[in-house]
Amino acid sequence: MIPDFQSLMLPLLKLISDGNSYELKVLVDKLGNQYNLTQEERNELLPSGQALVFPNRVAWARAYLKQAELIEAPKRGVIKIADRGSKALSENLTEINIKYLSQFPEFIKYRYQTKDHSPESIVQKNDSLKSNINEATKTQTPEELIEVGYQSIRKSIEESFKKCCKVASAGMVSCMLVVGPIKLLRETSKPYILNIP
Repeated sequence: MIPDFQSLMLPLLKLISDGNSYELKVLVDKLGNQYNLTQEERNELLPSGQALVFPNRVAWARAYLKQAELIEAPKRGVIKIADRGSKALSENLTEINIKYLSQFPEFIKYRYQTKDHSPESIVQKNDSLKSNINEATKTQTPEELIEVGYQSIRKSIEESFKKCCKVASAGMVSCMLVVGPIKLLRETSKPYILNIP
């Protein structure tokens, strides 16, 4: 099973604990081996079909660690541990997650961008920092959450359209079938295919 991106944060940090610089693609392969991922799991695509799930999750783990300044990126596609990351590892943590990273002002500023970047202001404006992290954000990357939201909205529109078709006249249905999809195609980059039973 492919681990969620938060589960990858600590293992990723441990892989670079020696202070050397590493290419992210090499680390993706090492983490895949560490988790005994099958070739099928390594090749699994996001619902959008645009990226592989596992490298995407490693990239999000990297992005969050970088924003909390636990790692540095000396150049594109390359990371190394920062002093803060070494200190975190010395704490013998069992996991690093969003909740842990939220202790760092730089991470809070990144995650909850507001005009007033003082940690106090951000915490006051974002009650979600005070509550438990939503279960979905524990396991899914932001890109995966966007895809789930998109599919949910698409399904809702499709159901509404089907209801309208059941009560509309034949002429109105023809108009909806011709004009509606054309408008949707203009407004989205993804084709909208409606399946009416």
